[in-house]
Amino acid sequence: MEKKSRILDKTKQGKCKHMSDVATANYLIKSIGGGGRISDMFFEAAAILRKLFPHKGEPKKQWTERRLKAWWNNETDVVRHWQMMELYAAAEAAKNERELLRAAKRDHADSSKRPPVFVRWLSLKQRLIIAEKLRGIGSSLAEWICPELTDGSDR
Repeated sequence: MEKKSRILDKTKQGKCKHMSDVATANYLIKSIGGGGRISDMFFEAAAILRKLFPHKGEPKKQWTERRLKAWWNNETDVVRHWQMMELYAAAEAAKNERELLRAAKRDHADSSKRPPVFVRWLSLKQRLIIAEKLRGIGSSLAEWICPELTDGSDR
C-alpha cells in the first residue's frame, strides 16, 4: 500500500486522479504565507523561503514574490523538484511554528489562572498562613493563593 502525504490529500481538486505541480505549489504557498490578503501572503511566504533557503551564490534559485505570483496566476506551469522540496519543508516548518504559537497562547491563558511564580515558590505552610489572613479580611484571593483550601465542591 502506498503511503500518501496529508498535504497532497488536501490538495486534490475535484475528481481528477492526478493533480498539477502548480496546484500543489499554490497550496504550499498558502500554507506558508497564511491567510489574509494575497499580497501579504506572497510577501510572508517569500520572506520565510528566503530565510530558510537563502541560495546566496545562486541568483536563479533565490525565492522572489514574482516566482510565487507566477504560479498563483498560472503564468507558468514549471515547478522544479528542488522548488517543491523547499516549499514542502517550509510548509512543515510554518505548520510547526503555528502549533508552537498556539501552545504558547494556550499555556499563557492557563497561566493567568495560576498563582504568580513567587507564590508557587512558597511552601504549603506559608501559603496556608497567607490564605488564612486573606480570608480574615474577607478577600477572595485566598483560593487563588492556596488552591489546596478548596474542597472541589465549587467546581
